[in-house]
Amino acid sequence: MGKRKLEKGDFVAGTDLSHERELTANIAGSIASGLIIIDLKGSVIMLNENARTLFKLRSTDYIGSAYGNVFPGKIRVVIDDFLKKVLSGSVHHEMKKDKHRRFGH
Repeated sequence: MGKRKLEKGDFVAGTDLSHERELTANIAGSIASGLIIIDLKGSVIMLNENARTLFKLRSTDYIGSAYGNVFPGKIRVVIDDFLKKVLSGSVHHEMKKDKHRRFGH
């Protein structure tokens, strides 16, 4: 199945994109799964096309919104739990343990 050409502004609101944001948008667009990007304050800053399709969102429906206002109950709980781990540093610790388990470092 062919992929459509990525266009500026497809994944991030606004037309004045920095190089880093454009690169991030292009990477997000190339991921086959739904991708949600939330900042540490809990605001949704980006969804790729697959996530928008999955959650039936238009691009203007979510940019800058609190994720709890965008996503329904069970998904919101998963995001809550993950953000708590990220903010506490336990995600980094779990990733290091997993790396050591898999690669013996």
